[in-house]
Amino acid sequence: MMTAGGPERRLLNGISDVRAFFHTNAVPLYFISPTPFNLLGIDRWIRNFFYLTYFDSFEGEHSRVFVPRRRDRIDFGSMGDVCNHLLRDPETLEFIARRGPGGKACFVMLDEETQALARQAGLEVMHPRRSCAIVWAPRSS
Repeated sequence: MMTAGGPERRLLNGISDVRAFFHTNAVPLYFISPTPFNLLGIDRWIRNFFYLTYFDSFEGEHSRVFVPRRRDRIDFGSMGDVCNHLLRDPETLEFIARRGPGGKACFVMLDEETQALARQAGLEVMHPRRSCAIVWAPRSS
C-alpha cells in the first residue's frame, strides 16, 4: 500500500500480521507518563517498547520501565507537567540517546511544549496531527 508522500506500507490482515509486525519492530518506542499503567503489558507485543515514568511502581523490577534515579519532591500540576519534566531530565535524555536515533513517543496528556521537548530529544510524537486530535491544554486560572 502506498501512502501520499510517504514510504510504502504493508497492509496488516488480522491479528497474526499485527503481532508479527510489532514483534519485529526495530524503532525505539516510548510511553512517557507519570506511571506505566495506561499501556502496561503492551511491551509483550511490541519489541523495543519502553515506559519512561516518574513514579516507580515496580521498585526497579520491571525491565522495560525506566525511572530517573534523581526524583526530588515536586508538586506537579498535571500529567503533562510530569512528561515535560521527564523530557528535560538529563538521565532520561541519556536513556533515549543510548537507544539511537529515530525513536517515537506517545503520551496520555501532551501540549505544545511536550511536543517541542520530544522533538528536541530526537523523538517523533506518535499522535495524530493537531487538526485530527484534541490536544490537552491547562485551564487558565
